[in-house]
Amino acid sequence: MEPTPSKMESVETRISDSSTSPSEPPGYYDRVPNSHVFFPPKYPTPGPKPSTAESYEKVAKKFSRQKEVKGICSQDPILDDNPTELWRFLLSNLRSPSLAVLLLGTHTESSSSTDSNGHSTTTTRTVTDFSFQFDVSKYVMPQWSRIVAEPRKASKGEATPMPTVLETLEEYTSSKNPFKEFRLDKLVLWDMERVTQLLTDLARSTGYQHTIQVHFPMQHYKVVALASNGYSKAAHNKAVQVLCVVSCLWILFWPAWSIARKRMKNRLSCEYGMAVSADEFYSRNAQRIHSAVVQRCKSEQMVAW
Repeated sequence: MEPTPSKMESVETRISDSSTSPSEPPGYYDRVPNSHVFFPPKYPTPGPKPSTAESYEKVAKKFSRQKEVKGICSQDPILDDNPTELWRFLLSNLRSPSLAVLLLGTHTESSSSTDSNGHSTTTTRTVTDFSFQFDVSKYVMPQWSRIVAEPRKASKGEATPMPTVLETLEEYTSSKNPFKEFRLDKLVLWDMERVTQLLTDLARSTGYQHTIQVHFPMQHYKVVALASNGYSKAAHNKAVQVLCVVSCLWILFWPAWSIARKRMKNRLSCEYGMAVSADEFYSRNAQRIHSAVVQRCKSEQMVAW
């Protein structure tokens, strides 16, 4: 006996429903999470709506030919008092940070001189023996693993307050502090202590006995929102900062600005994993690092294998 059309439709519906993968609600990113930790969706879901806030790259203040981008910054008025717009701005700028491993070897040299009055002076200078870095950005996972609201300082005898992401954003947008600042820091979760130990031991194995330092320079590691008022814009204007130093106005201005900024502890952290462990990085690149130390390479930039 053949099933009736109504029964056939119900069977087809059940088959269709069972083959459809689960998905998060369409507005997964639209609401500011009222939780201490926010995770990316487990299932396919529409991405966050792009922010319309105007922004610019924040460049490191270094006298170097190479441009070093610290992150993205905005002083758009729509971020001043709207937590939803601020959340959208943060989500729109979560590209994975760039990371490098810098190995530096130095020693000090002293020289003495005597002036016409017989007074001797000793001068000490630092000499760089080798300095090179490996770009490990390709190891940084493109998808962040979670966003965490920074805990607040606890009073003596009290538990550490754990604010939600929403509370952190609302505290910023409701503040009347003219120098308020909101910051999201991108953190790479990697065993950097292990990398430091491995590279230091490797450099020592070449017979090098002077000072060895291992650093992990990053770029695109933060997203910042600043108040849009004139005071804030002047405080972050390089020309105004130079004028304050030249005219000594910084003696009055700098303490007030520092105190006002310290009152604002609105911060989130966004975590990224690494595709390789410290030992895997070492095994892939140990021979090249050993050669670079022996050859006393300076200012070399290499891409990790």
